[in-house]
Amino acid sequence: LIMASSEQRSYLTRKTHPAKLALLVSLFMVLVMLVIKFTMDQESESTKLLYWEIALVATLVYALFSCVFSLLSDKKLKYFALSIVSYLVIVILGIFMAGNFSGLSISEAGSFEWLFKLFSFSFLLLISVFNLMSKVMEIVKRQDEEIRRQQNNKTS
Repeated sequence: LIMASSEQRSYLTRKTHPAKLALLVSLFMVLVMLVIKFTMDQESESTKLLYWEIALVATLVYALFSCVFSLLSDKKLKYFALSIVSYLVIVILGIFMAGNFSGLSISEAGSFEWLFKLFSFSFLLLISVFNLMSKVMEIVKRQDEEIRRQQNNKTS
């Protein structure tokens, strides 16, 4: 990648907006579904379920990366809210696309309805833990700075 600055930065150190991440994951999900639509036998039961698997994988990928990127965010509460909204957009888009391409509703697709519920609950739990973890780290840093300041005052 060519960047405007001379310094190369890893994706894991960049602040990524949750909507941009959701757009990237959504585009990838749609692209993979379109490739399958035009390259595989559409009458096969395994192909019909493959659309649901891709939608589920897209939600999982978004959830994991969103949680990791939430640690880098300066505005945690705003990122938290936008991340949840973006997650819902991916879930709704995934269910819509998988349902249209496979011809199966989510309830006809076996255990995918339950898996979407499980992944959604897990995402909410995971992003909450990540937010709590970053809050604890902020408190620890402040206390550490205060202790160092007090030690410096005693030695001066």
